[in-house]
Amino acid sequence: EHRGFKVITMEEFLVRVANKGELRDFKGGQVAYPPENRTSWGGGGKGNFMPLLKYLRSVGNTPEWDPWKCALAIPASTDPQAILDLSTTLKSIMDGSYGKPKPKLEEFNGNPTPVDASMAERMREMLADRSELCIYDKPLQESKLIHLKVGENVRLLTHFYAFVFF
Repeated sequence: EHRGFKVITMEEFLVRVANKGELRDFKGGQVAYPPENRTSWGGGGKGNFMPLLKYLRSVGNTPEWDPWKCALAIPASTDPQAILDLSTTLKSIMDGSYGKPKPKLEEFNGNPTPVDASMAERMREMLADRSELCIYDKPLQESKLIHLKVGENVRLLTHFYAFVFF
């Protein structure tokens, strides 16, 4: 795991955070508890999850990240300069001032970027055929919950290493 980026099970999250009144409606600010104060949502088919999904969308920060358009970039630290570094590097890659053309996926087929390459070189590969970074910025870092919604135009069904840039 990346420092500051912890992943736990849904049940553990509901027990440790939601059922203790630590979540608030994202728009109104009132404390909100899970439907029926349930913590176990296993089994039962897709339709049975709808109350939970509606709840998570109401209390969580729900960015619309499309892995076909952007790569999720997690800054090296919580310092605002780390976010600026990512944005500046993105701009230089996209406008050509980095010194290489805008990256295309074909450039990296059979020619992967070394894992110890510079941030800009690794980012170029992650951005191949994409034009944006989805940055894990201060509002997201401060969120108790980030809910990655599945919807008509959004679905994060991809290997993390093809989408997340550390």
